[in-house]
Formats: sequence, C-alpha cells, structure tokens
Amino acid sequence: MRSGPPRVVHELYDWLPGYGENQVSVFSNGGEATIDVEYDDRLGEGVWKRAIQFIGVCCMYRASFPGPTALPIALEPGTSLGSLVEFPASEAARAWADHFGGSRPIRHFGVWFLADNSTIQVFAENFSVTEALRLNVTTGTRA
Repeated sequence: MRSGPPRVVHELYDWLPGYGENQVSVFSNGGEATIDVEYDDRLGEGVWKRAIQFIGVCCMYRASFPGPTALPIALEPGTSLGSLVEFPASEAARAWADHFGGSRPIRHFGVWFLADNSTIQVFAENFSVTEALRLNVTTGTRA
C-alpha cells in the first residue's frame, strides 16, 4: 500500500531544542494513544513534557529508525523528519475507513524522533498536542 506524500501538521522543532527530545514514551488505552515527549528547554533551565494525543485509534506501529519496517511507508524527498505529518493519500488509512463502512474518518499520521531513533505511525481520527508541562528533573514529576 502506498502512503503518498506527507504534509506537516505539527512542527515539533517549534518547541524541541536543536538536538531533539530526551525521552519518548508511548501509551494506549482503548481507542486513545499518547506519545509523551520529554525535552530540555532551550535555555537549559528545566525539563518539559508535551503529549501528542490521538483519538479514534485503530492501529499504531512503533519501530527503530532508521531500520527495516513492516509498513510500506517510503519517505518522499523533502519529508520533514522531526515533524508530525499526515499522509492524506494513504491507502492504508483508506482501507481502515472502508473497514468501518465510512463511519470513521481514519487519518494516517507519522512522526520520526531523531534523538530516540524511532518512528511511530498512527491510524486515528484526529490528534492534539498539549501545552508544555515543566517536570521536576530529579523525580520526573510536575514541578
């Protein structure tokens, strides 16, 4: 299945420092999935966390990047690695939507975390990105 050319839907490096994220954690519960991204602020004064949240998830895939993949997603020239992208012409997203009889608008999202060396592909209805939350560096809890 072809994914088609991606379009950026959220630029992570608007808030990540140039060297990227410190840690990436993925959680799922029912039809929801969350990618927690911890990172240093650009002034070196603290550790922050944002969550990329997906709703209406029907499939999620995480793999090392670079590396082999079980999904046939070819990176188009100019793909913005380090950004959350959507593949509007994704044949896999269309197949999921057809599976649900067209009652759910399934979209194909992809993100490549360069410091974590991972890629995450999500087939979901929509996404949101939370505001930054400052963490206590020693415990990983809210400051």
